[in-house]
Amino acid sequence: MVSTTQTGPADRPTRSVSMLEGALAIAWKDLRAEARSKEILSAMLVFALLAILLFSFALELDRTRRIALLREREAEALHGLESRRRASSDEFSGAPAPLLRASAGQLLAYGDSWFHYVSLAPPDPNNPSRATNIAAVLKTQGYSFPVSPLGNSGISLEQMAAPRNRKLLRDALEELFQTKQPPMAILLSGGGNDVVRDRLMRLLKSAPQQTPLDADEVQAFIDGKLHGHYFDILNDIKTVCDAYKQKVRVLLHAYDHPIPDGRFLFGSEKNPLSWLYPSITRRGYNVTEGTKIMRCLIDHLHAMQNVLAGEFLNVRHVPVAGTSDPFASNYKEFWENELHPTPMGFGLVARKFVDVLNGP
Repeated sequence: MVSTTQTGPADRPTRSVSMLEGALAIAWKDLRAEARSKEILSAMLVFALLAILLFSFALELDRTRRIALLREREAEALHGLESRRRASSDEFSGAPAPLLRASAGQLLAYGDSWFHYVSLAPPDPNNPSRATNIAAVLKTQGYSFPVSPLGNSGISLEQMAAPRNRKLLRDALEELFQTKQPPMAILLSGGGNDVVRDRLMRLLKSAPQQTPLDADEVQAFIDGKLHGHYFDILNDIKTVCDAYKQKVRVLLHAYDHPIPDGRFLFGSEKNPLSWLYPSITRRGYNVTEGTKIMRCLIDHLHAMQNVLAGEFLNVRHVPVAGTSDPFASNYKEFWENELHPTPMGFGLVARKFVDVLNGP
């Protein structure tokens, strides 16, 4: 007869404790081995650094990249609105009187937002046409554009003068000549996007200064670089016109006097992403001083264009500067933000174009 002895719970080996002890023993062994070789630790360190680097790109931790992305999105938003709202209705109520004769003419336009801008402000019941750029105003008054205005809202004069973009202008002009639709004039708008933000900073001296603009920098940039870009564009136009034995006037403008109050796309003041205000204030100037600075800078652009008008027989300068008073208390009725007039402001600017178009 075999006797059996029952074992109580206290006499059984605790399996969970044994597994924990085994795991700890293995871990301790691995840690000791790693302390000697340091192979896994170094690999983990490299992996952690790569992960941080990748996440820094994914999350856009760099402030400069975030600002650049916002500006890209701004340009995309403007471009999208342009494509949806480019067509305007047949009325314009921003100017107090009709702009021009009943029968207008065909135009070819190439340039920046003053030919492309679409307002982001709420609709104005007094201006159902939403004519918020020069080309749109001229269309409401009978002028036609057989080719949609070339360029885009954010294009700089430097980009306009790039060989690829100049070819687009030449091709459009040649097509109009070949199809017997010569334009009565070519409108150019460029240079404004070249003198904002970082470039504006480089043209300014730090306050306090009797003459805040660096004369040497301004002359080299406007009378040198920007003049050269315009010259290349105008010379291309002249070459095409000469080839087809056509005489077409070219109208240049250099904008009205802006107010660097920091109003960006949606009108709030002192926006750090605005075009003029950050550069003005970083150099130590207030908005009133900045307005005087921008008036001098815009006047210099106009003077450069007057020189171009003397260098090319078919070039006419449109005297847009001074259309509105930047120091008037109601300046916001004429300026939607730092760079773009309101529909009323654009209507008054368009009258200056019409005066030149109706002239010799």
